[in-house]
Amino acid sequence: SIFLQCPERHGGTRIQLFGSRDDPLKIQLHKLDPNQKNDSLRRRRVSERTAIEKRHGVVVDVNNNWLKEWEAEHIEIWSSSSDPDQAEAACVNANREGILPRVDCATRIVQIEETELKPLESPSSNPNLLVIMIDPLSRYQLRRSLPNTWAILKLLGFVDFERYTAVGNNSGPNQAALYSGRPIDSRDGIKSSGKRSWLWDRLKSKGYITMKAEDGCVRNSNMVQSIQPRTHHGRQLHEFFCFSFDRPNCLGSKMAAEHLIEYTQQFIDAYEGISRPWAAFVSFVDSHEDTLTLASYLDGMLAEFVQSIPRNTVVLFTSDHGLHYGPPFSARAGEVERSQPLLMMKMPTFQKFNVL
Repeated sequence: SIFLQCPERHGGTRIQLFGSRDDPLKIQLHKLDPNQKNDSLRRRRVSERTAIEKRHGVVVDVNNNWLKEWEAEHIEIWSSSSDPDQAEAACVNANREGILPRVDCATRIVQIEETELKPLESPSSNPNLLVIMIDPLSRYQLRRSLPNTWAILKLLGFVDFERYTAVGNNSGPNQAALYSGRPIDSRDGIKSSGKRSWLWDRLKSKGYITMKAEDGCVRNSNMVQSIQPRTHHGRQLHEFFCFSFDRPNCLGSKMAAEHLIEYTQQFIDAYEGISRPWAAFVSFVDSHEDTLTLASYLDGMLAEFVQSIPRNTVVLFTSDHGLHYGPPFSARAGEVERSQPLLMMKMPTFQKFNVL
């Protein structure tokens, strides 16, 4: 299949983001040296850096040699923040004027300081929340396209809500209903439907650390992601997936979904074990296409990911509506599947908790 894997030609370019606020972004080209220490990066004084390094507040080495001005002409750097200490995502395009660009991207979590968080209004024993959405996916398409994920969900004891249904024909009304409790009349109304109390806002006000991210390039859209939810993490990924388009759903040598799962795992690792809960809302838009094949490439990644989720987490595996693309959608049975989205849930072994 043409969609079997992302282009291997990107494999020679690597970008690395250190996890500390005190470390600069580091971009390495052609060769990654895991033994090079962070302190050696600071030996290159600002006055010695190329214009592109100064502009982005980064240091770049090519085969363990500092970047030269003539090389910088063929490098494009994108960072999710003008402050490199706060950037949670970055991409590099080497040979940007060539026929075959070589792209690599990376993410990290810059932890929120305790002083920046709302006081906890509920006991710290409240569970974490993870919402995994595939937009769109019917409950029957889950079994057809993601059989391993479905089997793992059943094995882990997820409860299947078979009467869960759609309230609109597309993503806007259904996501608004799911995340705010109130549907809208049409997709166009999501930005102009008045003030809403979004679930991530309510959890944030209660002291939760929040994240909302999607593995698609959303710009001119009236879907929920286009309102740029005000969560602690995830906002910097809004343009991340727009950096480079090469084969459907690829960003460099990785699938966009791989980047999103990696970022989500970084978020979980950063805050798991601290004295306050977190809430993550993760959306995959890979099945927004007519071949009905790309969703299947999520199967192995999601089957592995759901097994690594901390036990003290409420997990919702869901979709906003069912089948919406492909030849089967033109048939009566396919149209019926549009109103049959997926909702499976697993609760932690808590006896009692009260969040909202």
